[in-house]
Amino acid sequence: MLATSSTHSIGPAINPKMPYDADADFTPIAYVASSPNIVLVPNASPSKTMREFIDHARKNPGRLNYASSGNGTIVHLTTEYFKAQSGSFILHIPYRGTALAMPDLISGKVDVLFDSFVTGMPHVKDGKLRAGCDQPEAHGAGA
Repeated sequence: MLATSSTHSIGPAINPKMPYDADADFTPIAYVASSPNIVLVPNASPSKTMREFIDHARKNPGRLNYASSGNGTIVHLTTEYFKAQSGSFILHIPYRGTALAMPDLISGKVDVLFDSFVTGMPHVKDGKLRAGCDQPEAHGAGA
């Protein structure tokens, strides 16, 4: 079995009635992999860099929106962390998975998506989206 942050960290933290105890019921055997997140914006976005995106979001509180793969998912929490660190206010639009959010992101109906590198990069390589990084502190966002 493979565990994820969703099954063993986020789920138990937001739902105290989980049918299992992530610490007591499982024994880790090996660390297999990790996948960094990337920030995806439509090609038509006025922001070309993370710094520009942060500045744009700060100057337009509540006017930008972001997609997530659902409430309480790693995508949702990553973006909320970004908002807290950058001092921005971006509206949340939860989807039932990032695959369902992609058409709206590509068309510009959604302004940003913090996605897994593995699922997001094919859209960047195909020229459908632009990518940045997911570490706002690396760009002075916390300042």
